[in-house]
This record gives sequence, structure tokens and C-alpha cells, in this order.
Amino acid sequence: MGPHLFEFLLTIVGSRRLAKVVANNLRELVYYTIAFLQITEQQVHTWSLDANQYVADEDDTTYSCRVSGALLLEEVVSSCGLEGIEAIIDAAQKRFNESQQGKVAGSAVWWRIREATIFALASLSEQLLEAEVYAFFIISLSIDILVLGSVQMSRVSGMTRISLRDLLERLIAEDIGTGVDEYPFLHARLFSSIAKFSSVISHGVLEHFLYAAIKAIGMDVPPPVKVGACRALFQLLPGANKEILQPHLMGLFSSLTDLLNQASDETLHLVLETLQAAIKTGDEASAAIEPIISPIILNTWASHVSDPFISIDAVEVLEPQQQPDGLVAGSLDLNSPSDVVKVVYDVCFDPVIRIVLQSDDYGEMQNATECLAAIIAGGKQEMLAWVVILDIQ
Repeated sequence: MGPHLFEFLLTIVGSRRLAKVVANNLRELVYYTIAFLQITEQQVHTWSLDANQYVADEDDTTYSCRVSGALLLEEVVSSCGLEGIEAIIDAAQKRFNESQQGKVAGSAVWWRIREATIFALASLSEQLLEAEVYAFFIISLSIDILVLGSVQMSRVSGMTRISLRDLLERLIAEDIGTGVDEYPFLHARLFSSIAKFSSVISHGVLEHFLYAAIKAIGMDVPPPVKVGACRALFQLLPGANKEILQPHLMGLFSSLTDLLNQASDETLHLVLETLQAAIKTGDEASAAIEPIISPIILNTWASHVSDPFISIDAVEVLEPQQQPDGLVAGSLDLNSPSDVVKVVYDVCFDPVIRIVLQSDDYGEMQNATECLAAIIAGGKQEMLAWVVILDIQ
């Protein structure tokens, strides 16, 4: 019923003529919509037993109550502008306070409405951040006007930057680092969502959040928490202070390598992306751990060579971070010694010939032909002494 109700409300909010029906109750609409975004008992049970299903459902944008509710909130912001933004922030603050009251009272499900609140904010991250920029401009403009002795600052100018930042930082301070085993889905949501708002969070709080994500990767915590921590690190590491991160990188590499060995097909892509971000941040630490990581990545690539997404991710992890200009182009002009070509020939030539003669796959035939051309170019006349008669069945 939930998705159908949201579709009905989505039609009303998106219509200029009908939007007036809900205009006077916009804050209530947003407030109650957030309640419908809560995780169900069935989802908690399923995701607790199967982390792969959790990852798959998180990436699924098809028909569901959560997706429909998020679309309704997006339409509220799109149709109502800053008034819609205010309604979102106001409802989120109320829901946070309610969850806090439930937590103090000992409720077993206090975390669900907080997780739903964070989910709602994250689904609107782009719109909220755009409003932050606009509000900052209005504040600056209003201050200029005040200096000139004209009008007072508008209500809009004080709206978003302080309230949104305060709310996000309260969430981090209240929940990060405590109750990870008891409330894994809340922490998973916190990790994966708060990173989207890094531009409005103070540096000190953001560093604390980043360290918590690094720590979670190496802890014995439920898989959803590690999934969320990986998503946070993937977003935050590229812009993090490298000098501050250096003491933590070797531990992070070790934790990610262990996680890579345990990852399933659903989570492997995420772990590889996170490892790539860590390597790009690591500089000297990355070079030191390369002999350990490379064999594992190569094994991962070999095991998933038929999967274009995972194999590409694995190759990108191994890409050189630094090299002199022109090194690759110059190296390509250098021919390998004949003994090296002979080793490649002995291993590859017969199987590649069989692929050319027997395969009906155009891509395979093209790649096999290019491989033969490279072997012949490297072997030159000496290759004539290597050739044997093939028994092609």
C-alpha cells in the first residue's frame, strides 16, 4: 500500500493546480513520510542472515516503499523550493529528537526512525547541498545590505547551513563508535550517508568520522557496517589530509586485504573501489605494501576475468600511481629478448591458434589474432625454428 500512496501524493505535489491541497500541511507530509521509510522486521531478518542481499537491496532503485518515499521527498523539494527544504530539515530534527527520547526510555526500536531520517537526508543530499550554497549566498548578501543600513536579513538566510550542519554533527557525535553490534544497520546508514555531506561538516568532526570508518574495516563487526564503512572511505579518502592519514594507512591496507579475501561477488566491487582510493591516498605506504597486495589482486582478477566490472576494478587497483612521462611509449618500442618471447610462445601459441580456428565469437577471434601478431612480431625469423605441426581436432 505504501508505494501506491506515495505515487498518489507524488502526483498531487507535482501538479501546480493540486499542490495547493498539501501546501498548508507540507511539514506534516514530510514528517509522516519519513516514518514510512523505516526498515521492516523482515528486512532486518533477511539482511542479518545475508549481507549480499543487503548490498543488492541497497543498490536496487526499483519499486519499493523506500524508493517511492524518497521520490516523494525529492518532489517536495523540487516543487516547493526552500519551503520544501525547510520542511525536510524540520521533520528530520523532530524525528531525531524522538529517536533520542526512545533511546533514553529504553526502546528496542529507537534506532529505526533515526536510520530512516538519515536515509531521507542522504536521498536528498544534492538538493540540500545546493540549498546550502544558496543560503550562504543569501547570508552574505543580507550582511552586505545590513552594512549599508537597509533591510533586515530574510528568514531564508538563517535557515540551512547552521541547522543542517548541527543536525549531522549531532548524529555523528551521538552514534559513531557505540552500539555497533547492537544497531548495525544504523551505523551502516550513518557511514554510507554522512560522507555525502562532507563539504558542510567541520574538519574536526569529519576526521573523527573518517577514523571511525577506518577502524570499523578492521573490527569484528556485522558485514553491513563494513559495507557502510567502505562506502564512506571511498567518498572521503580522495579529499582527506594525507599527512594525518599516514599513520593509519598500513592498518587500513591490511584490513582491506583481509576483507578482499572474504568478499563475495556482491561486495567485491565495493572493496576494490575502496582499496583503489586508499592506494591513491597512500603514496609511500602504497609502495611498501605493493608486494603483498599485487598477488592478491592478480588472483582476484584471474578468478573473475569473465566479469567485466570486477576485472576492470582489479586492473585499476594495479595501475601505477606515478611514472616518468613517456616511459610507457618508450617501453613499447623495445622488443623483448627472444628467450622471453619463446617462453610466451611455448605456453600460448597452441591454445591461441585453436581459438582462432574453432571459436565463433568475433571478440575472441579478434583478440586471439592480435595476440598472434604480437608473438610473431617478437619472435621474427627465430620463430620458424619453434613451429610444430598442430593436431587440430
